[in-house]
Amino acid sequence: MTSVRRSRDFYRRHLGSPVLTESKTDCFLGLGKNFLTLFERERPAMDHFCIAIENYNVNAVTGELKRQGLNPEQPSGTNRVYFRDPDGLMVQLSSADHAPA
Repeated sequence: MTSVRRSRDFYRRHLGSPVLTESKTDCFLGLGKNFLTLFERERPAMDHFCIAIENYNVNAVTGELKRQGLNPEQPSGTNRVYFRDPDGLMVQLSSADHAPA
């Protein structure tokens, strides 16, 4: 998005999303048990989306994704897993209690 603040205000006004954390270039908004992260970019685009999983086990998830022929990536020191969908969109998997950093 071209303006984090404009988008933040839009989601706060229309969905009542509380600000969880915020900096000059990003903003994490609460959406019930989920959250929406807004990143400032030259052109609006979707960076990634996250699916929170109950009883999440990063090793089991990574193993299953590999078994299915996907190429999951786990950033060092995290329990998050990322992979691309058929359209090239980045998918993040994490535990249901994952909170924005």
